[in-house]
Amino acid sequence: MDRTNSTYAASCVTSSQIAELFSGLVSSAPIWFDSLSGVVSVNTQARRLGCLIFLIGTIAKGRKLQSLLFSLPGGDLAALKANLIGNGFTSGYLTQKASSIAHYLDAAVELKLLVKQGSMFSLTNRARFLMDGIRPQSASPYPLDPQTKVFLLHVLLGVDYFGLAAVVTSLLRGKGKLIQIQREHQSQLLRVLEATTRGSSDSRLHRLAQDRIIGIRNWKQPDSYSEHLVSAKLNWLVDLGIAKCAARSSSEFILDEKHEEWLRCFCQTIVPTEADITAHTLNYAKMIVPESTREHESNTCSILGYAFSRLAHAGPLVKLRSVDVVLCFLCFFAPFLLRRIRSAVPLFPQVTILCGPKIYKLTIASRSTQSFVVCSKGEDQ
Repeated sequence: MDRTNSTYAASCVTSSQIAELFSGLVSSAPIWFDSLSGVVSVNTQARRLGCLIFLIGTIAKGRKLQSLLFSLPGGDLAALKANLIGNGFTSGYLTQKASSIAHYLDAAVELKLLVKQGSMFSLTNRARFLMDGIRPQSASPYPLDPQTKVFLLHVLLGVDYFGLAAVVTSLLRGKGKLIQIQREHQSQLLRVLEATTRGSSDSRLHRLAQDRIIGIRNWKQPDSYSEHLVSAKLNWLVDLGIAKCAARSSSEFILDEKHEEWLRCFCQTIVPTEADITAHTLNYAKMIVPESTREHESNTCSILGYAFSRLAHAGPLVKLRSVDVVLCFLCFFAPFLLRRIRSAVPLFPQVTILCGPKIYKLTIASRSTQSFVVCSKGEDQ
């Protein structure tokens, strides 16, 4: 494909369009990365996103102790393996070895889906969203439904932005063999992070990126270390349908052509904001979320009602974090959001939305994690 970068950018949903659509619920400030600075390291065996969902579902059902997770029922693991094989996956299985379980638990912690306190694992808010809002079939996760895929991509972009950008850049450049991508991964990571330091005016992000650059330059065995940064991520892209294994080779990967345009926009975004990540997620969702048979009935009130029905607890006054409301919309109502963007009509023209007997009010803070959508009943109810 020989289209210019500007042509690709013109076809992508942008961060400014997202900011206008969501009227302040989505931040335009740089993402608040932790010390990993957007580059996650996981064991190469933790390559199947469905196995992460299986473990999250297991913990959600009450099996939280590490010792119990290290002794999962053989029948459950056999059924999970059969589910993977039945959907064409030949690696990344969970086994009864403690190391196999540990690699996936560590990955879930790195991806901010689980937290560990002592020997106890608990779901984060994001993983709770998965269980309550998306409701995947965790015992038999494959095939991943579109809503689960949108959720997972949003999670990955939020914690492994630069790591994924480096891998995707190699694929866009035609480097598809695993060994090729591993060999150039150190240089690709440095290129991505150096571009961020040059383009960022945010002192914290600039400092974190610089610290990460120093650490990556000091790798003593780059090829060996890259094994734990590349292999799993390539397979995550396969799980999401963004990439696929080349014919007759499980160690060569190619991008699905329908995703190339938004991936180029993604790789050109060197100082990501929450609005950027939301835009990239919506660009992905545009390709995989089918038009609902009831999509013509969607409006702001109906999709707010859906989000609260999936995620909120009953009561006279209930609220949801704005990040959860936005993510719910991305997962379930992408076609509707895209139509609103094309017509330049914001979802929330006012901070108060009257929806029959219910009143929704936006409470917007400087940080999106402190912003909420509050639902109450009218005084005459």
